[in-house]
Order: sequence, then structure tokens, then C-alpha cells
Amino acid sequence: MKVLLVGVGGVGEAIAAIARHQSWVEQIVLSDYSLERAKEVQTKLDDPQRFPVEWIDASQQSLIEDIARKYNVDLIMNACDHPSTSDIRSGLSLWLHLYGFSHDSLRAAFGETLRIVRRQIGRLPV
Repeated sequence: MKVLLVGVGGVGEAIAAIARHQSWVEQIVLSDYSLERAKEVQTKLDDPQRFPVEWIDASQQSLIEDIARKYNVDLIMNACDHPSTSDIRSGLSLWLHLYGFSHDSLRAAFGETLRIVRRQIGRLPV
């Protein structure tokens, strides 16, 4: 599975670090408003081909779509904690529908990863 990860702050970095050990993850595009931060996370993951970086403004839906198309991603994951990212959430349902994903299949694929992330950040129920 190819994923566009929007935001690589603490939560985004944790998602990428945990997902890197999952065999079903073919590629995670690390995107952030701070390209320097995305490159820092890429360096930690030590696999630039599997974890390419892109600058992104999460409030620009067309930019998100352009990057998603560029990498032919299967999933757009929002790791931004900003009010302007509501467009990602509304666009995500359409993207998943177009690519034939159901919410159940995503829950199954990401379930364990999300449980680990929730435990690590300690503020969301497991």
C-alpha cells in the first residue's frame, strides 16, 4: 500500500516509524509544511526511496490531490492538528470510494498501527 502522510510532527513521525516495519507498506510519502522536518524524519527512517518527502500546505486540497496522484497513493492519512485540514477529511471519503476501499478494510489494515500510536501518545483511548 502507498500512503500520503500529511504532517510529520510527533504523531506523523510515530505513524511512519511504526508502519515502516509492516510488510504491507510499500511507500509512505512524508509531507509537511516544513520540508526540513520531513527530511529529518526521512533521515531517521533511513530509507529515502520508501519514504520520499514533499512540501505540502494541508489547507490546499488541490496540492494534496496532486501529490497523491504523483505517487499513485492508495491512502491519504491526515496527521495534522490544524483546523484548515477539514478538507482532507472530506476529500478522503471520496478518494477511498474512487479507489474501492471500504472503511472496514482500512480499519483492518491500520487497526494495529493505530492502537500502537494511540498507546504511544497516551491521550487517545485504545
